[in-house]
This record gives sequence, structure tokens and C-alpha cells, in this order.
Amino acid sequence: MNSLEKSTDLQKYILILKRRIIPASAVFVVITSLVTLFSFILKPTYQLEGKLLVKRESATSSLTGLGKELSELTPLSDTAFPLDTQTEILKSVPIIDRVIKDLEIPPDPLLYLQFFGNDVQINLPSFGQSDKSKLILRRIFLKKLKVEKARGTDVLAVTYSDTDPQRGVMVVNTIMNYYLEDNLRVNRLEAVAARLFIEDQVPQAEKKLRNIEAALRQFRENSQIVNSEQEAISAVNVDTEAQRQINKAEADLADTEAQLSTLQNKLNISSEQSILLANISDSQGVQRALQDFQQAESKLAIERNRFTDDNPIVVALSNDAKRFKQILRDRIQQVTPNQNDNVESILQVGLLQQTLTQDLVRLEGKRTGLISQLETLRQSRDASRTKANIFPKLLQKQQELDQQLQAYQATYTQLLQKLQEIRIAENQAIGNARIISEADIPDQPSAPWKLVYAIVGALTGVLLGAITAFVLENRDKSIWTIEETRRIFNCKLLCIIPHLDLPSSELILRNEIPSPLWESYRMLRASLNYLGSIKSHKVIVISSTVPNEGKSTVSANLAIAMVQTQQRVLLIDADLHNPRQHEIWSSSNDLGLSNILESNINILSAIKIGANSPDLLTSGSSTANPSGLLDSPKLGATIKELYNHYDFIIIDTPPLSIAADAIILGQLSDNILLIARPGIVDSLNAIFVKEMIEKSGQNVMGLVINGVHPNQDSQIKQYFDNTYYKDKISLDTTSN
Repeated sequence: MNSLEKSTDLQKYILILKRRIIPASAVFVVITSLVTLFSFILKPTYQLEGKLLVKRESATSSLTGLGKELSELTPLSDTAFPLDTQTEILKSVPIIDRVIKDLEIPPDPLLYLQFFGNDVQINLPSFGQSDKSKLILRRIFLKKLKVEKARGTDVLAVTYSDTDPQRGVMVVNTIMNYYLEDNLRVNRLEAVAARLFIEDQVPQAEKKLRNIEAALRQFRENSQIVNSEQEAISAVNVDTEAQRQINKAEADLADTEAQLSTLQNKLNISSEQSILLANISDSQGVQRALQDFQQAESKLAIERNRFTDDNPIVVALSNDAKRFKQILRDRIQQVTPNQNDNVESILQVGLLQQTLTQDLVRLEGKRTGLISQLETLRQSRDASRTKANIFPKLLQKQQELDQQLQAYQATYTQLLQKLQEIRIAENQAIGNARIISEADIPDQPSAPWKLVYAIVGALTGVLLGAITAFVLENRDKSIWTIEETRRIFNCKLLCIIPHLDLPSSELILRNEIPSPLWESYRMLRASLNYLGSIKSHKVIVISSTVPNEGKSTVSANLAIAMVQTQQRVLLIDADLHNPRQHEIWSSSNDLGLSNILESNINILSAIKIGANSPDLLTSGSSTANPSGLLDSPKLGATIKELYNHYDFIIIDTPPLSIAADAIILGQLSDNILLIARPGIVDSLNAIFVKEMIEKSGQNVMGLVINGVHPNQDSQIKQYFDNTYYKDKISLDTTSN
């Protein structure tokens, strides 16, 4: 179904173009001729091209590694490309204005007209005039300039179109040279700006570095921290060692106190030993000897702590001690002569008591020393732990100062390095771009391409011609197709009469040569017969909507078709406005219907009798009031009188859009046969006539579509293809 609709629409468009072929062809010829003529008038245009190689960094920077950040072309975003930026720089206002001014480039008059139209007087501006003139020149110049990047490369192609090839070469090469100068100048300015900035920042960075160094040094002096890591380890070791020494001192103190308690118990001796000891104590000789002996023992004990036993001093003191001991023994024997056997034991007891007393004194001193040592160790441990508790804060502070110091040192070092690099970069005389191909005069112009212009003109002509055809078709209210005619009139279609090249006479049926047109009238007669219209109605009124639809020709040939069936037929030309039957039948029109209605002329005397043809009653002499004449009662009487003499009466009436004569005559017959011709009748008049017939209450027996051309409706082609007379007709290839 869709394919059928598409095919129908295509045929419809083709028919529209065929109908409007003359205006469409005129538009096509005019447009094609104008475009082709314009291509010959245009001066030849040359397209000059030069190429630039643009790198992300300059060659010198890539080799030396100095000033790389300054000369590197870095996009602002990941999606941007440096070549796009350089393209805009090449088309920037400073470069364009400089080229226009230095080369004194005149504006193109054609482009000037494109910008400002034909209404503006062509007074070509110069660059030295106002800002508006500069803007005009700049826009015209940019219209002819094109900068593009070669795909997949770092090459920019600078193209300029001009009618003067030498001037175009100068423009392209000048633009590229100015771009290189600007690129080098910008790189140097950036280097100078960076140097000035860094030179300003170096003293500030140095000052901050010196301040942080002084702060760190002051902190270390106040906190007494030299090496934080080693001192952290040392603090742990000191605390551990102090605790170990405290534990040892506590153990020694406990042992000393135990020994001291034991000695105190040992000093409790027997009474006999006490008496002996008392006697000995009363003897001065014994006491001196004991004192000498104790002094010798005391010295010996002291020297033994200092030297070894084989030391001469120790040996001498040991001999003295033995000697004093022997003296003490002898004196004890003198004091206690009866205790010779106990002299040794008494001496030992005395010596033991003396020794224990000395040990007691020594242990007491040791105990006192251990207590003092223990207190000192505890204080040292407490001080170490106190320092260890605040050490993390001190360590954090030191780390912060160290980090700041490192940051300032790195910044200062980097600034010095960058300053040195930038000073070297200032002297680099190579930018980011270089010319790889200068513009040269081409062998042939790039435009205009006359063949291309001709093709474009032809295509434009075809397009505008088609648009013209469809616009005319849209504005034209004429009815062109059979389907549209049937839809508007909404009555029975009795016959379709094709449009063919007519013979010398419009009376087709007088020609005995069969043809589709010849057969169509017989088909009309048969359609009327099958509908019963002929048997029930002997009077047939034939009319049309507008003039030139062929109603008179159809009336004449329909009358002939009826005569050929051995019927008596009268053809009356009731179109008193524009009578045609006397011309069709080549008869005189001196006496006719108007004369019968205006005077008492015999009706039969006015009728022209034909042989093998219908009788003819022409319109007669012209009258001033045709409608009033037909509306007279005498017309009805005349028809009734003729009704008795003929089998059929066919009345040719004026078009219904011009006069209501057909409606008046339709009352006598109660039958109207409408003739409609596509391309002649229009929708407005057709609707008006239809409504007028409906309001009058007239009966329309049917519709005859006359003069259908194959170029107007594709449906008529089927009629021609199915006929036996295809080779005997000649289709008219032009529209009516």
C-alpha cells in the first residue's frame, strides 16, 4: 500500500512538472545562463599556499633543556590542541592589520558587495581611515585567508586567494614571517618577565631561609637536642640503665643492712671473754700494741684495695701487721699469765671484736653511701623520664622546623637554577615554528571553474524551475485530474473524452475512421441509454462550468451519435451569449431560436434539416437580453411543439458560471448533462456551480470529463494503452 501511494505521489509530481514545463524551463534557462555568464565575467583567482611547522617546544630548548617551560606550547585543557591556538594567532588582528598596512592591500569589490549589498556606494576604504574602515578591510581580508592544520602532523597551511598571484605570494609569506617574529618576541618577553619575577623572589626566599635556619638553631640550643634520632635512642637507654642501677643499689643496700644486723648480733660475747677483754683493755701496753696492730691492719686493708698482694707496699704492711700482732700477743701473755693457753683465743676475741667493729663502721658507711647513691639514681631517672615525656613535642617541633628548612632550601635552590636557565633562554634566537614551504605562484588559477559553475547553474536552475512549477501549481485553482473533478462535482461519471489532435472539423463522428475520440462519444450515448435517461427524458440540456470546456463540441457529436442509431434528433444552440453551433456545422445564423422567441416565425422554417445528421436550430440573431428571452413562456411552448416531432432534443446552453440559462432550460427537461474539462475548470467555479444546481433542485444526469490530456492525469494513459486505435492517433505533447 505504501509503495502504491509513493508511486502515485511521484506520478503526481511528474504531471505537475509537465503541466508547468514552460515556466520551469524559462527559469532553468535564465538561471543557468546567468551563472555561466557570471563565471566568464569573474577574474581568475589564484590560491597561494605556504606551510609552517609548529612544535610544542623550540628546537634550542629541546637541545639545551633550558627555558623549556617558557617556550613550550601547552594547551589549557586536555581536549585542546596547540595548533588550534596558533591558527587563531595567525589570523589575529595585530598580524592582519600589519600585513594590510605594510602591503597596502586593496579590498575585493565583490566581497565588499557581499558584506554591504548593492545599496551601498562602492567607495573602497583605505587602512589609514577610521576604525570602521579598518574593520571592513579586516573582514574582507579574513574572507580570503584560510589557515588549516594538516591532519596527523604539526604543520599549518596558510592559504590566501587573490586575483593577483604575486600579491598573494607576498601576503602569505609576510603573514608567516610576521608570525615567526611575533612568536620569537613573545618567547623573549615571557623570559624577561619570568627573570624579573624570579630576581624579585630570590632575596625573599633567601631571607626566609636564613630566618628558619636561625629558628632551628635557637630551638636546638634551648631544647639541647642535637641529633633527635640518637637522643631518642639514648633517652631510652639512659632510663633503662638508671633503672638497672637503682635495682642494683637497692639490692646492695638490702645486703648491707643484713650484714650490718648480723654484725650487731655478733658483738654480743661471753662474760669470761668480757673480763679478759676488760683486763686487756686496762693494760696500756696491750692497748698501744693493739692500736699499732689495728693501724697496721687498717693501712694494709687500704693498700690492698689499691694494690695487689705482691706489691712491695702491701708486703711491707703485711709484715708490719704480723710483727705488731706478735707484740700484742706477747703483752697479752704478760697481763694474763695464767691464761697462756687462752692467749690466742683472747687475742682472737679482741681482734674479732675490733674487726667486727671496724666492719660495722665500714658497713654503716657503705649503707649511708648506698642510700645517697640510690637517691641520686632516682633523681636522675625521674629527670630522664620527665625529659622523655616532653621529647615527642620537642621532636615534632624540630621536624616541622626541619621540613620548613628543606622546603625553603629547595625553593631557593630552584629559584637560583631557574634564574640561570632563564638568563640563558633570553639569548635563544629560535622560536617554536619555522617555514617549511614558502608560497609560490601556481601554474593555473584555482577559480573560477567554468564547468563547475555551469553544473551548479544547471542544478540551481532545475531546483528553482521545480520550485517555480510547484508554486504556480499551488496558486493555480484549476482542476487537473479526473479524481479531483469527480470529487468536487460528486455525480455519476458517464464518459471520459480524451484530448487528441482534432481533424479539420470538430464533428468527429462524421469521420468514419475509428479512433478513441470517435469511440468515446458512442460510449457516452451507450451510458445514457443504460441509465435509462434517453428513454425517460427526450430533452437533454448540456452545460459546463466555465467557457472553453468543449460543451458545444460534445453536444454536436453526441447528436451525431444518436442519429447513427436511426433516431430523429434536434440540436438547439441556446447559448445566446456566445453561440458556436453554426460555426461547427458551417451554417448560417440569420434565423434561429432568438428569432422564434421574439417574433411569430414558424418554428419548422427556422430548423435546418440535415442529411444523416441531426436537425439544427441555431441561436439566431443576437439579442440584448438573452436570459430574459429564454425565461419567456414561449420557450416552453416551443419545446413542447418540437417534442412531438423529434425523438431527442439536445440543447447547448451557456456555462453556468456566466448565466443561469441552463437552470432555466433544465426546468423544461429536468436533466442537465455537465461537461468538465481538467485544466480549464477551476475549483472555485466548480463549487459555485454545484451549490447553484443543488439550490435550484435540478437533476444532474451525469458528468462528462472532456479533453483529458495524458500530461494532466496518468489515469488516461491506461485508456489509450487498452484501445485498438493506439497507432492511429497522435498525442498532443503540449498542455492546453
